[in-house]
Amino acid sequence: MLSPSGLVFLYSAVLLYRAGPHSCGAHSSISTGVEGHERKPAHGFCDVPLATSSTGLLVSTRAENLVNQSMVDFLVPQEKYLEAGMHIGSKTKTGSMRQFIYKAREDGLHVLDLKRLDERLRAAAKMLTIYPAERVFIVGGKDNAFKPVQKFCELTGMQALTGRFTPGRFTNPARPDFIEPSLVFAVDPATDKQAIKEASEIHVPVLSLCDTNNTLRNIDLAIPTNNKGRKAIAFALWILTREILKKQGKLASNEEFKTTPQEFES
Repeated sequence: MLSPSGLVFLYSAVLLYRAGPHSCGAHSSISTGVEGHERKPAHGFCDVPLATSSTGLLVSTRAENLVNQSMVDFLVPQEKYLEAGMHIGSKTKTGSMRQFIYKAREDGLHVLDLKRLDERLRAAAKMLTIYPAERVFIVGGKDNAFKPVQKFCELTGMQALTGRFTPGRFTNPARPDFIEPSLVFAVDPATDKQAIKEASEIHVPVLSLCDTNNTLRNIDLAIPTNNKGRKAIAFALWILTREILKKQGKLASNEEFKTTPQEFES
């Protein structure tokens, strides 16, 4: 079984391989892997059984589960997830999100699996700290994403892209506001689809909060959660902030994190 440090090394090796020369400022010719089966060639490490890159590198896309099997404790008590409504999905479910659904309620709303949510938050925190903070962009186009994204970036040093994402921001070097991300994190694949599309075009890994109605096209790591509720979005980014600060060496323990989830809420 891989140790947590071994998993970080694997994440780093796979992501840097996939990002290729783009991670140093150039565009890669290697396709980016995805959560589902909707974009090929896929050679990520999430939920495709096995995938082979265009140069023959074989990567087990279930690698993260080697560590997940040893996870017993949740990042926060389960009732905290419930209080924030992170488990409440929509009445619609897509085929690619079915794997994360625990059950359907009598009122038709789908309930997300808290264990899978917790596992993916852990994986996302690891991925977000692989790259320099100044090259990691957090995209949140919806109104209730503005404050949590801004607070997250204020504390972690990552870069906020809130409000309308203008086409060409990642792909048109002639734009005065052109930027070259190494990693993109989106709050909602539907609202932030332009940023996700452009990140995919330049072969940059994409993480996203994903509700039951979202498709996983161009998403490399999905965090299954309610991405519509104000408290749910804020709590997800609060947890990620705490975990990232610990990995950055800025916190020694959870108790040292004095910022409250309410400070992330819009």
